Amino acid sequence: SDEKDKIEISFIEQVETALNSAKSENKLLMVLCENSKELNGQIWNHPDMVTSITKHAICLLIREGTLAYKQFTSLYPVISCPTVYMINPQNGQVLECNSKSDEIN
Repeated sequence: SDEKDKIEISFIEQVETALNSAKSENKLLMVLCENSKELNGQIWNHPDMVTSITKHAICLLIREGTLAYKQFTSLYPVISCPTVYMINPQNGQVLECNSKSDEIN
């Protein structure tokens, strides 16, 4: 089947692990802040998106209400979930931030 050819984004849920990987692999840190239950699947399954992200970024998933979420949001504001941050792991600089409230459906 084609399943083995399908690349999927693997989300890391430990902040330190994700940060260290991003630094050592010289990739961006993509942080997805989600509410506790759902993962907004469609965008993360789009083949072009998946290829691009896995090539250039380490993905960190942070769920609302967790300690990691509290720590992250004390540094980077999250108004609504889902919010995606692209961060330069070398200096913590935000390169891009998108949240659901930015989109008007």
